[in-house]
Amino acid sequence: MSAKVGDGPRALIVLGRADGFNLHWFAADRSVMVTRHGRLVRTAGLPFNLKRTRLLGDEPLTTMGRSREAVPPYKREVDLAPPNRYGVIIDATVEELGPETIEISELSFETIAYRESCRARDMDWKFTNLYWVSPSNGLVWKSLQHAHPEIPAIELEILKPAIV
Repeated sequence: MSAKVGDGPRALIVLGRADGFNLHWFAADRSVMVTRHGRLVRTAGLPFNLKRTRLLGDEPLTTMGRSREAVPPYKREVDLAPPNRYGVIIDATVEELGPETIEISELSFETIAYRESCRARDMDWKFTNLYWVSPSNGLVWKSLQHAHPEIPAIELEILKPAIV
């Protein structure tokens, strides 16, 4: 997979471990990103990190792309560091933006684009995540996700799907 933080350089990150649905991606600078069903759920080695993510209900990314039904609003709980903020509740809604062809490494993929609008209840933090999902198998090919209020969005692109 490749990762890019804000306007920084694109980095190749490799799948180092699969722990159930948690995929641990390692970069040359020793930073780590953990994804679950395409969602960034943990980071390590960045100046500011997403320490933990817990969905309070079902993960909508498991059905997006394959089901055209509207995704109901949902919540998740995150821990952030620094500063140490535990149990931050994030309210989220998802809107389907429609079919979109994306290009990754000179290959084209037909996807359905989604916008996830998020608001942290106890913080002055509102953000939008974007996901490009395969309609055939629900794979999140590309995403633009926020992990922490102090760092820009992280762009992730799947270069080769993991088989776990």
